[in-house]
Amino acid sequence: LLLTDFKALVRKEVQTFQFLKNYKPVLKYNTVKCESKNPRVKMLIDSREYRSMFPLYFHQKFAVQIQTLQIGDYVLSKECVVERKSLDDFKSSLLDQRAVIQLERQELNY
Repeated sequence: LLLTDFKALVRKEVQTFQFLKNYKPVLKYNTVKCESKNPRVKMLIDSREYRSMFPLYFHQKFAVQIQTLQIGDYVLSKECVVERKSLDDFKSSLLDQRAVIQLERQELNY
């Protein structure tokens, strides 16, 4: 993939997200319930995520363990890691290729 092709793809992706952001009120969202009937299910949460409200919600549903994670923000299992991003952070991570590096690290480790 040439750099010019990559930049064009990133521009198109940013335009698409801007479009979706502007039409968000009319979109219907499918939600995933994060519930566990087994209180022993453990979730690792990066300590830096405590700036958001997500960890408070997960405390009610899972046995949460707080750590400084090297990869990802939430570890759900040995095979599943989640990197949470705001829309602006997602756009900038696409532009500076940080997202690609993070995905490669996740793929190698999970």
